[in-house]
Amino acid sequence: SIIYIFFFFQAEDGIRDAQESRGLGDVYKRQRQCNAMLSRAVGFLIMTLGFLGLLCSAARHWPDGVAGWDTTAGCPCSDPKFCEPIATPRTQEDVYAFHTTGNTSWQHYDWTQITTVCVFGVVDPELVCKAHSVGARVTLGIGGPPTGSWNDTAAVAAWVKAGVARVQAAKVDGLNLDVEISSDDPEQLAGLVPACKEMADAMHAAQPGSHVTFDTPSEGETGSTQAKCGNMYGRDYDYKSLSEALDFLVVMDYDSNDPHGAISTSMEYLPTTGPTPYIYQSRAEAAAACSSQGWSRLCSKAEIKGFKNCAYGWTSDWAGYWMPDAEKGCGNAGYNPSGPGVSHKGPAGAYCCGSTEPPCPSCFFANAALPVVKNGVECFAKLGVPASKLVLAFPWYGYDYSCQLGDTAGVDGICHVTGAKQTTLVIAKKQLATAEAPGRIWQTNASTPHFFYLDGNKTLHRVDYDDSQSLVAKYQYAKSVGARGTGMWTASSLDYTGDPAMGAQFWTDLKHF
Repeated sequence: SIIYIFFFFQAEDGIRDAQESRGLGDVYKRQRQCNAMLSRAVGFLIMTLGFLGLLCSAARHWPDGVAGWDTTAGCPCSDPKFCEPIATPRTQEDVYAFHTTGNTSWQHYDWTQITTVCVFGVVDPELVCKAHSVGARVTLGIGGPPTGSWNDTAAVAAWVKAGVARVQAAKVDGLNLDVEISSDDPEQLAGLVPACKEMADAMHAAQPGSHVTFDTPSEGETGSTQAKCGNMYGRDYDYKSLSEALDFLVVMDYDSNDPHGAISTSMEYLPTTGPTPYIYQSRAEAAAACSSQGWSRLCSKAEIKGFKNCAYGWTSDWAGYWMPDAEKGCGNAGYNPSGPGVSHKGPAGAYCCGSTEPPCPSCFFANAALPVVKNGVECFAKLGVPASKLVLAFPWYGYDYSCQLGDTAGVDGICHVTGAKQTTLVIAKKQLATAEAPGRIWQTNASTPHFFYLDGNKTLHRVDYDDSQSLVAKYQYAKSVGARGTGMWTASSLDYTGDPAMGAQFWTDLKHF
């Protein structure tokens, strides 16, 4: 069978337009952009190969494969009617659950609440049987047509035909479009709404009662005359037209964190622009460059430990160059002395330190700070997209940020981010049990919790996550504004057998919507 593998970095959906900025945040942003582009390229290749594999292997999952099958003779469900798509129209989504394949966690979901399960990967026929037995829809998450072909009539037609065929072959109930087009590409952007409308019209005609939905970021700018929604991911689309052409929009109120905005200006790599970063011939020249930009000195080797920047640079106390821990694309890594036989010779960049400015107090480490969620709904409303066309999906996972040497834990703790990775709530719960004092900390301006812990190397970490208190607040907000529904990324991320209490509590919390 084919399994789709999706890599989600907090950058992954967190790219902003380039802007002038001083500090580690700008470097971290560039790192995130590179990771995101690589992830998208890999993800697109996997999705393409996976879709072709699904067509070829459909017979192993559904009798008679893509050509269709006799629902009375070949249906794997206990009742043949469960193999038939849901045809009854629905104007309200109680719970919209994202599910990634590769496990059977769906057996532990609270199916009394679910109205739609969106599957990324190959569909498990037993999941479809279960969903249809309780009147819940199953939709498939897909990308768009091949890159650069949104205005190609033939390519769009082929994409539409394949999408409809895939839904009908799996006997499911529609599609969820996870599309990434840069707002800086107006030619391709012009083809987005017509292509999505063509997909929705074809899907609805072929299968009445089906859903075609669209994933959208949450963050937006509402201060200007014309609101810009989705700008965090570089997806400032015509959401009003999309909401009118499709059944509804699924707002990705997860991965809406802004860690690079919360990074202090205590460190910077110079130069910040130019075709090559290697321009300083000596440590003295590098130090002078730092001084010219308002920095007091070159960083020490210890200060930049863990700073993930794929470039050599002068430091204050090392006779050579520094490159961080090995990463793909970075080549040789570690402390590299100058001289013959080393991987880098000649000039280098500069690691500058000296500012003590703390992290941005109004920025958020949280996956889905409540003010960001509210901002998104307000932004869509300003575009003419009512909350009744929005399903607000929230995170069932957290983020683990590694902090800079010298940072402190506690209620007033400081974390100058040097790296970030997603973490499961199961892992976060175990780490919380041995967290630095005072343990769980509630951040009022984000309405989310976090804590600090030390890893085996005594490096300080900050973990931001969601629990019952923060999720219930978001579910209640979604209900108060009249959202079409709520949901999560992903329902399959919890450990229902290892920690059944957590799983049960998270589903109970959803009843606040």
